[in-house]
Amino acid sequence: MNIRKGVVKNSVKCTYYENLALVFKKSRYWHYHAFAFYCYYERYMTNPKITAEQKQSSADKLLLSIMCIPPVTLESRQNRGSQERIAGMLTSSNKIPTKEDLCAMMVSKGIVENASDSIRELWNFLFLQFDLSSLSRGLELLEKIQENEFKELLQNNLIYKQLISLAEVYSKIKLESLLALIPLSRQKILSILLKSHEERIIDFSLD
Repeated sequence: MNIRKGVVKNSVKCTYYENLALVFKKSRYWHYHAFAFYCYYERYMTNPKITAEQKQSSADKLLLSIMCIPPVTLESRQNRGSQERIAGMLTSSNKIPTKEDLCAMMVSKGIVENASDSIRELWNFLFLQFDLSSLSRGLELLEKIQENEFKELLQNNLIYKQLISLAEVYSKIKLESLLALIPLSRQKILSILLKSHEERIIDFSLD
């Protein structure tokens, strides 16, 4: 049996990471998906034939994938062995960057600047401008996003950020007061609130 040796073509690497990202996305492993797409993006950007529009579209999808990583992920529930095996599929360091590390990488590598205005505006809002009274602004920015597959995840993460901000200010809050602060359906808010409690994302009680 002949074993082919040599450097793996960049196009093969692109396809490999793109397929991995798709698998993780379908399985709702959003942290793995974001890093796999970053690995794909890094290799895709070396293609001299891609257009400015393609570069921007890829940057948009990468930033969205990172913004969609929830406070508590399925990855965090895996045992260490499983995490290390998957990390080995993605990087030689066997260590996947945290969400915070990925965010820093997007800034240091200039990827945020390569994104479209609407995505860059949402990114800056989420990581630089968000405060207790700005949820409505975030929901308005979501309306500008064309990628519908990410909208629900982003909306959920906005609610999580709002709840975390509230927990930093209040130790107890009336349910009706909480619902008034989040301009979305009661059922959706209660669902995320229950999940936040189960995952110990927030630590305040309802009156």
